[in-house]
This record gives sequence, C-alpha cells and structure tokens, in this order.
Amino acid sequence: MHGNIIYGADGQPQTRVATRIIPRYYPCYVFDVSQTDGKPLPELAPELTGDVHRFEQYFEAIKACSPFPVSIENFAGTTKGVCDLATQSIRIKPNMGQTQTLKTLIHETAHALLHFPRQRPGTSIVLPKKWKRKALLLSSVFAR
Repeated sequence: MHGNIIYGADGQPQTRVATRIIPRYYPCYVFDVSQTDGKPLPELAPELTGDVHRFEQYFEAIKACSPFPVSIENFAGTTKGVCDLATQSIRIKPNMGQTQTLKTLIHETAHALLHFPRQRPGTSIVLPKKWKRKALLLSSVFAR
C-alpha cells in the first residue's frame, strides 16, 4: 500500500530495509569491426534497387504531400535523405536507384508530417498520429 503508514503494536511506524539496484555505465575497451576477421556482418538495411513504373509521377505526388520543399542535392554524411526542421526543407541524395529514392522521399516526408504538423484554416492543429496514418497509407498505395 503506497502512501499508507503502517504502525506497529508500539505505536511506531514500521520500517524495512530495501535494496535498489541502479544501473551504471562505466568506461571499457571497445573494438572496431575493421580489427576483426571472419565472415562479413549482415547488412541491416541494404539499399533498394530497381526501377519504378511512372517514377516521375510518384515522385511529384509524394513531393506534393510534403509540407516542406524537396530538393535533390549532395550533402555530407552517409544518410540518403534529410528532413531539416530548422530550415523546413527535405534533401534527397542524387544518383540512387528509383526505388531507394522514393523510399527515402516517403521516409523524409513522414518525418516532416510527424514532427511539423500544419494548422489548416478553421481547424485545430492536426495530430501527428493522423499524419502517420497518412504517411503509411501513402507508402502502401505506392508499393502496389
């Protein structure tokens, strides 16, 4: 019973000793995968390949759903796309396959919709859950 004090026969509050384990982090040695040998590690998410029928129409349709402008441009890092909330823009790396480009655009558009809900005239702010459903629906339509 939390919050209720239990009194003993002597009228004093009863107490007990409790031990609590608190996880802690400590420095330790680590290794880099380049220092190992053996079979290569499996890829978590290999890049998608392949062409998409009516790629340009799909690209423009997804782009139209985005609350941010979309550009194809090089940028630093290994990510394939960036949804920049500070500049309210989406950047997609060039020279990827059509399937990977559409997947990346859907992913970054979902970020924009989830993390930057728009307010429509005469409505309250649209909840992120609604935008998530829209993004999932959008990706399932284009997956057909």
